[in-house]
Amino acid sequence: MRKTWLIVGLFLILGLSLPALALSQKATLWDGTQWKDLPQETKIGFVKGVGNLADYETAASGKRSGAITRALEDQWKNKNINIIVDEIDKFYRENPQKMAMPVIEVMLKCCKGLGLP
Repeated sequence: MRKTWLIVGLFLILGLSLPALALSQKATLWDGTQWKDLPQETKIGFVKGVGNLADYETAASGKRSGAITRALEDQWKNKNINIIVDEIDKFYRENPQKMAMPVIEVMLKCCKGLGLP
């Protein structure tokens, strides 16, 4: 089942990134300026995709998974996807001067105990 969700997540990320690739030759990370305009379903898909990649890394590397993967898994294991999306929305809403910060960085900032500046 987890493998199915991984595949679905990867296709979702790929499908969402294709229009951006057609418009730009330069790959960019999504930030708050794009995030605020995304529909809720797309935000959920993005978070699930990141979560699935973290699950995959853990499964593939066992106990040697990276610190980022472990942090996301530890923080997200008991959270509803909608709560994670709400935390990201809240960060950008409370920090409008940080709209250029990549969404993935905001996700990590929302992980308690990482000690990120």
